[in-house]
Amino acid sequence: MNTNLNRKEIFSRRFSELMKEHFPPINSHKKEKQIKQTAREDFALLQKLDINKANDCKNSIDRNNATATIRKWRNPLNKEMPTLQTALKLCEILECDIEYIFGISDIKNKNNFRASSYLGLNQKTIQGIKDYSDIIKELIDVMVCNDNDTLKYILINILQYVRYFNIPRMTVQTISDEKPRELSYDEKQNYIKSVTMDELGLALHEINNRYEIIRESDFAKRKELLELEIQVEKLNIKRLKEK
Repeated sequence: MNTNLNRKEIFSRRFSELMKEHFPPINSHKKEKQIKQTAREDFALLQKLDINKANDCKNSIDRNNATATIRKWRNPLNKEMPTLQTALKLCEILECDIEYIFGISDIKNKNNFRASSYLGLNQKTIQGIKDYSDIIKELIDVMVCNDNDTLKYILINILQYVRYFNIPRMTVQTISDEKPRELSYDEKQNYIKSVTMDELGLALHEINNRYEIIRESDFAKRKELLELEIQVEKLNIKRLKEK
């Protein structure tokens, strides 16, 4: 097989896969037709690549014409490939390495790969944490870095619940003299959900309490520092007046 054609096949396949990952269906409960899904993904990418071109589209015909090049990238039989500058921007948007999208390497994102190897977490987990909002990341920092290690405490408790309630058999005895019967699948799931939600509620309450304590402590330190700065400033003003 021609090397260039083989390279284009790899690029088109990986490009299409990355598009689906990065622009998932808006409504996960409703199955989207493949043509509509692809068109939506292409236009979403165009908005990130060239917002002015995307804004100039007034109707579906305009959008179809504006995304023609992106469809050519998807088509393994079409020879057209993005320029190096465009490819670099694509990789930034789709959060992958340029070596991966062109089939030179099988590692999608070297940063995620290194973090995964170092932390022992799944690469999808690393990416998921990376996509969290700044306030969630701040909360994780607070839970991990404080002396009590709140996050570890919560996760261990949740893990214990998961392990305990994943046992094959679970029985319940409603009346003292009645023989225990095995719970149905739905009963198990409802019971697990209720207990887990109670545990998560307590966990979130604990997080909130500790977070507020730390915030109050930071506020007190800042207030104390501000008062010291005011005192220093007053001393400086007094010295200047004495001179």
